[in-house]
Amino acid sequence: MMRRVGQFIQDELCRWFGRSRKTARFLKYRIGVIFTFWVLAMAVLAIAKTINSPTPAGSPTAFFELLLPYVLATFAPVAGFMLAQASFPLGLANQQLGTRLSRWGKWRSLTKGEVASNRAYGPSGLVATILVGFLLSVAVRTLEFAVAVPSMSSAVPEWGRVIMLAMTFDLVVLNFFYMVCFSMAIRVVPLFPRMLVFTWLLDIQMQLAIANFVGAFATPESVGSALILLLNSNVQKVLISIIIWLPILILSQRINVTYRSREAV
Repeated sequence: MMRRVGQFIQDELCRWFGRSRKTARFLKYRIGVIFTFWVLAMAVLAIAKTINSPTPAGSPTAFFELLLPYVLATFAPVAGFMLAQASFPLGLANQQLGTRLSRWGKWRSLTKGEVASNRAYGPSGLVATILVGFLLSVAVRTLEFAVAVPSMSSAVPEWGRVIMLAMTFDLVVLNFFYMVCFSMAIRVVPLFPRMLVFTWLLDIQMQLAIANFVGAFATPESVGSALILLLNSNVQKVLISIIIWLPILILSQRINVTYRSREAV
């Protein structure tokens, strides 16, 4: 019985790993298709939010104010991906760093040939799961923004403009950086684990900064309560990601072979 269970688990892991390799390959070579669908979906969302705005556009300037947050949100992740692609061209992207920050465990450095031939090398397995997580994070964060923050022009109270500005800034900056992480991960850039930790810390700091910034303005109690719930939810999601993925970033054989050119001894 135990032998059958063990064989079943092994077969399922093999199938999952095979699917993860296909997923990573698709994300690497078909990211343009994903971006095309993303831009089309965001165009539909922007039109819907603009039409249903509580402050309808009465002039071209007001229409531009309503549309601008969604234009920025649409192209921020695309810009993050493209900037990372340009910053780490093939050949230079895989150069190892001189200083090691992850020192937990005992490791043996690998040569380029050993890395390339190692079965644990490449953005598949758990790395593919992280890649999908980045895309979902961008999509979910954008959807939450669309649901929680109404499209508003400058013809609203000051607290409304402040919330719109703060939440738009948060969405644009973090969608940009999560796609930078995506690009670095899929191109096997050694800086990827550090960039991901930086983005997590930036995410938490942004939520705290928004709470302090908006708190300085007189907002209706119901609006303030809803905003705090949203910010707390964002922080909780980041903390859960850190709890789950930070140990993997440090100890995973695939992460260490792929991004640090070393294996456990």
